[in-house]
Amino acid sequence: MLLIGKGETFETLAPTGGLMFKLDELQMRYLEGPCVKAALGDVVVRTDDFRNEPRWPNYSPQVVQLGVRSGLSFPARPSRACSRPWRSLPPTTCGLADSNPSAHLARPPGR
Repeated sequence: MLLIGKGETFETLAPTGGLMFKLDELQMRYLEGPCVKAALGDVVVRTDDFRNEPRWPNYSPQVVQLGVRSGLSFPARPSRACSRPWRSLPPTTCGLADSNPSAHLARPPGR
């Protein structure tokens, strides 16, 4: 989870491994990437294949070199108005199993 705070400050929270720090660092360096887009645009962002992804010309080639091929990023609801946390799920194989990105999101109990 990446926390984007006031003044475009970034902080990686609860990483699942070292790769998450690398992905976050690249997005912070270039100020582009699926998680930045998801957080600042308040949208779900799906990338089927970073090898053919024109939206992030600096970020995409770098993550391909790290072995990441596809990803799904979505905003988490902030607990404070000053921050925008987001979560990224970067599968290392091309293509997501379902064409509906919302099918990959956990549903709250009772929904």
